[in-house]
Amino acid sequence: MKALRCVMFVSALLLASSSASAQITQKNMKFLSGGSTVFRGVYVGPYLGQVVSDPGQPTIDLFCVDYKNDVFIGSQWRANFSPLGGDLSLTRFNNVTRYQQAAWLAKQFGPGNKPEWGNIDYAIWNITTPGTPTIGLATGGLTGQYWLTQAQMSSNYSTVNLADWVVVTDVNTRSGVGGIQEYLTPNVVPEPATVLLLGSGILGLGLVGFFKRNV
Repeated sequence: MKALRCVMFVSALLLASSSASAQITQKNMKFLSGGSTVFRGVYVGPYLGQVVSDPGQPTIDLFCVDYKNDVFIGSQWRANFSPLGGDLSLTRFNNVTRYQQAAWLAKQFGPGNKPEWGNIDYAIWNITTPGTPTIGLATGGLTGQYWLTQAQMSSNYSTVNLADWVVVTDVNTRSGVGGIQEYLTPNVVPEPATVLLLGSGILGLGLVGFFKRNV
């Protein structure tokens, strides 16, 4: 009977985790730094933000998907965290494919691609805001158009796991111009696999106790 209760408890944990990971939450954010590379007067590459409303005030990587709006070091705002695999109605673009393509590009920001960071960012901005200037200019050996074409190939963007990404949107501005920039960030909500591992441990302890009592 105790073992059955353990199984039911773990099942409840998994269901709660799955539900929570798809829910929109609100958090207080602070912008810490822009990208480390400048391309045509704009900082490009991963930015750094801080979730000041969470315990420990963790820092997170931010990938800008919003060319038309601004942010400054030290800026603070309240943001909706919308899981990419869930409800996107509070995001600026409300389009999962656009965000999925942008997330694929965000995954390309690595040391080996640093000469291309400008092109990658301008490709992201052309996905979310078509017509962003300088798409064809090269900072390295490739062009923004190359990265845009790669991102729009379903064989590439379909590899992005929606559960891995969250859209961070200023609660005061969800469309048009104005407010703090919008970002993608890797999901900071524990995945069901993590809870499954924890639940397995709890279940194991419960079963050990059950069998000891019946030896």
